[in-house]
Amino acid sequence: MTPKLRLRSLIKQAGLAGALCCVIASPLLNAQNLPELSDSATLIMNSEQEKMFGKQVMLSVRARSKFSDDVLLLDYFTTLASHIARHSPRDFGRLTVSLAIDPTINAFAVPGGYITINTGLIDSTRNEDELASVIAHEIGHQSQRHITRAIERSKQLTLPATAAMLGGILLGGQAGAAAVISAQGVVAADQLSYSRTFEREADATGMNILAAAGYDPIAMPSFFSQLEKQSRLYGGPVLEFLSTHPVNTDRIADGRSRARRLEPSPDQLIPADDRLDYAHAEARTLALYDEPVANTIKHFEHTLNNTQLDERTQQIAAYGLIIAYIRNDQYAKSVETFRQLRLRAPDNPLYRLAGAELALASTDAILAVNLFEQLYQTDRSHPAYVKGYASALIHNADNEAAIRVLRKSIRHRPELDWTYDMLARAYAADGKILHATFIEAQQLERAGLYRRALILLKQQTSLNHSDSSEYLTASINGLIKQIEEEKRQLDNFDL
Repeated sequence: MTPKLRLRSLIKQAGLAGALCCVIASPLLNAQNLPELSDSATLIMNSEQEKMFGKQVMLSVRARSKFSDDVLLLDYFTTLASHIARHSPRDFGRLTVSLAIDPTINAFAVPGGYITINTGLIDSTRNEDELASVIAHEIGHQSQRHITRAIERSKQLTLPATAAMLGGILLGGQAGAAAVISAQGVVAADQLSYSRTFEREADATGMNILAAAGYDPIAMPSFFSQLEKQSRLYGGPVLEFLSTHPVNTDRIADGRSRARRLEPSPDQLIPADDRLDYAHAEARTLALYDEPVANTIKHFEHTLNNTQLDERTQQIAAYGLIIAYIRNDQYAKSVETFRQLRLRAPDNPLYRLAGAELALASTDAILAVNLFEQLYQTDRSHPAYVKGYASALIHNADNEAAIRVLRKSIRHRPELDWTYDMLARAYAADGKILHATFIEAQQLERAGLYRRALILLKQQTSLNHSDSSEYLTASINGLIKQIEEEKRQLDNFDL
């Protein structure tokens, strides 16, 4: 008799901290015989259960990794991934995209619409088409429900073997398949081909998605080729990546052959003027997270001072330099570079935003409020404008105004997790402790931290807070019931 697999035990034993889905891990083959997903995999977990599963996996990953909270970068990657996902054969609803601060070239996906991209990936890609090709591959994994199907296939195995199998699937590539096989001596050798089947499906589905989203499908084999060349020249992190995600000439050739048969649609994402494009996103990622920051500053300074480069390249370098100076607390140099950039492009909203960020970072709260308010009035849904304006208001002790801005944002963009944390802090600073508790508990509930949310709510509601009201008490009681039900579903969720 096969034991049921409890979700939390499975996640723990799978070792998800280091087990990430591969970027692309086996040869590109012709699209063929992709399975109909009305099979038994759909009976293991429905969409809601997949979201529950994915939320718990991401809790495990987040507990052991460092993630970016930069709303401008998160908005860029989320917009890009959501555009690509709209062309998937499967509807994911709203995606949850995270940016891991990790120089490793990687990305991974888990059930429930969760996609994580490493900062090292954007540093290694040369254009948005290559970045999109990796995201499309990960969406291909999600579209074909690979983890759910792996769990279905593992029902005849013992719990440790199943946990190892899930870890192997998340790790991907030949190393992942080997981990699956070695987990239990009696596991059939066809697990290796099963893992390769997943990668074949993700490659085939991903390239179709890439072309449908308006990107050049040749970007995928081109990215493979670039990685292979880097591994021969430099080794290091790239070589380490390729040791578990092998690239060979056959794979590159197969990818190019497929690309010739696919025509990209005209539906490519065109970023708005006040959002990041690929080049500025790359510069911002380097400025915020590349180590050491002194070398990053030298790189941008050298590029900016190279008069042989075109105007756009120099503007991007100046933008990256401003962000790197801010990160390194070199505010005087940042101000001077910003002035030069404004002379070159006085009406660029992205550069105006950098000026507002500079004012906030250098603790000029009044100037920051004025600059962010001007931007906020042009677009009250822009996450960077909302966060910057609210932050400046809080720094300027105008908590009531910050609360109004953040409440409006949550009504229109409830998926932006950082707004809950900021709103809770604004309420607390304004002396409204019960309101802050309610918002903080909502944030914990959204993250899947049900026990912590219940302890917080029950602890604070037992106290006599000055901001208590019948409406707030009713809202808190409703949230408690909701969390208790979600916790009950999680506790009873056996695979």
